[in-house]
Amino acid sequence: TLHNTFLGGDCDGYIAKLNRNTGAIISSTFIGTTAFDQVYFVDIDRNNDVYIVGQTLGTYPIFNASYSVPNGKQFIHKLNNNVSASIYSTVFGRGNALVDISPTALLVDRCERVYVSGWGGNTNANRNVNLSNTSIGGMPITPDAIQSATSGLGDFYFFVLDKDASGLLYASYYGGNAAEHVDGGTSRFDEQGIIYQAICAACGGGSFATSAGYSSNSSSSNCNIGLVKMDIGLPITTVALDAFPRAVGCVPLTVNFQSILEDVTDIIWDFGDGNTSTNPNPTHTYIDTGTYTVRLIGTNPNSCNEIDSAFLTVIVGNDTIIASQIDTFFVDCDSFDVYVGAEFQASTEYTWTMGDGTTYTNIGNFVNHRYANGGIYNIILFVEDTTKCETEAYDTLTVDFAPKFLANIGTTSACVNVSITLENLSNPNADIFTWVLGNGEISNEFEPQTTYTSGGTFTVALTVVDSGTCNFISSDTTLIEILPAPIANFTIDSTYYLYPDNVQFTNLSISYNQFLWEFGDGEQDSTNIDPLHFYKNIGSFTPCLKVSNDACEDTFCLDLFIDFIPEIGVPNAFSPNNDNINDIIYVEGLGIRELNFKIFNRWGELVFESYQQNEGWDGTFKGVLQEMEVYTYIVNAVFLDDSQQVLKGNISLLK
Repeated sequence: TLHNTFLGGDCDGYIAKLNRNTGAIISSTFIGTTAFDQVYFVDIDRNNDVYIVGQTLGTYPIFNASYSVPNGKQFIHKLNNNVSASIYSTVFGRGNALVDISPTALLVDRCERVYVSGWGGNTNANRNVNLSNTSIGGMPITPDAIQSATSGLGDFYFFVLDKDASGLLYASYYGGNAAEHVDGGTSRFDEQGIIYQAICAACGGGSFATSAGYSSNSSSSNCNIGLVKMDIGLPITTVALDAFPRAVGCVPLTVNFQSILEDVTDIIWDFGDGNTSTNPNPTHTYIDTGTYTVRLIGTNPNSCNEIDSAFLTVIVGNDTIIASQIDTFFVDCDSFDVYVGAEFQASTEYTWTMGDGTTYTNIGNFVNHRYANGGIYNIILFVEDTTKCETEAYDTLTVDFAPKFLANIGTTSACVNVSITLENLSNPNADIFTWVLGNGEISNEFEPQTTYTSGGTFTVALTVVDSGTCNFISSDTTLIEILPAPIANFTIDSTYYLYPDNVQFTNLSISYNQFLWEFGDGEQDSTNIDPLHFYKNIGSFTPCLKVSNDACEDTFCLDLFIDFIPEIGVPNAFSPNNDNINDIIYVEGLGIRELNFKIFNRWGELVFESYQQNEGWDGTFKGVLQEMEVYTYIVNAVFLDDSQQVLKGNISLLK
């Protein structure tokens, strides 16, 4: 059947291999017998061997094939890539004198199994009575056929030949109760063994086998379009893989891999960096930059192809796209214009969202935009660069057409040789602060510290830049008066006093206009220039004088000690006759903090008791003036220095 010249009959098949660039014939051959022969379709397998399907009215040779139908009039022929030698050839059909089907499709799957689609019956026979049978009944059918019989008017026939023509894998009729046919080329197979067939169905009336939800009746008096998808279900080991969130990124890059497996019993991942895994959906981290080829291998010793591989490329880099992009900004407060720009990067796409519903895409790294009204707008810049390991980044900027901001210096005075912090009443969140302090110093602090070494008036200037406001830049200038520093000072006439002496303070301070005395005993402060102060308690005290002017203050303190000598006594007589002379008898003494004063008559009866030094006895008991006689007293006293004394004696009541 391989020959360089036409052998005879009505026709022969012809196959040629051409140069892909020039179209020149590399090799060619006729196909056929001395009778009628024609080739319908050509396909190649993974080894680039050539497969053909056709019809013959001769005796087509059976070569290296375990499966064949004697005198079959449809042939399948496998040749080497140069079509110079046969690998196998066989025939199939009913095995009578005429052809059975008109082939419409051919496919060789990944396991070198051959799929053929064709149609036959009355329609075919009517077109060429000398070539075709009027029925395709009696064709080889497998037990799993979707239709095991034909209507006889005209049906489709699906046929699958096993690898190396070793046997019949699948064969089935398909059609309705009317005639079906189609011109060649309307059937397709995929490599997983699924048939896709378009059919001229239910011609001249009748019905066609359909799935639920689709009409099976003829809608045309001639032919209707019928569509068939049939999964033959022949096992093929197939693997595919995917990676997410993506297979391109910055080091260290963690990639989640996902496998898609069919008819697989064992798998192994090769991540391309020396690491492997048998997990169906592993996670792997790449710690070095580079380009890695990931391979997924799936095996099944019971499938036709036994093994399949899939590949994916992972790119790990360290060239992250710049996230902070916006570096140019100009606002016109009167026209509501903004001009924004970003750092230019080659191969980067810029998308500007202006905050008022306007978006600019791929116009470059600068944009000029005018807002219809004032207000606050959030500008978003999205940058994308597919050449970087991190391909996307965002930056934002707020445009504020609110009232213009003002720079404001709060400090108006200071003192010579005293470090001060200049007060800034401007927005603390502004971008740039520039101070010119008038003493030769310049600062960019929000509130700088400085010292003026001489008195006088100094000009201080502040410039503030705030990119988030309308006017962007503002300045303030003020005169700062540098005053002599106040000096606090005072004297006292001694540092040692005996209770209850008063302390005289004399103010010797200079360069001040306000002052305050704090005596250190918790008593009320004083604003007298030279106060006289009485210390109610004894011990050590530190009085201080605070003086200030409009800019500075100073404090001066001294230490003093208040000492105490306990003294106590009770008169031995009194005359309560209402002459306002010696009418009441008291406990006399100094520095008494606690007191209990009791008086008894001669029968030992308590006629008077007091706890206060200023509470004395007026000579009465229960409202009645007592008789002239001698009374006994007892005094328990606690003094300021916590010492105690008990005093006992007699008192004569005189009238």
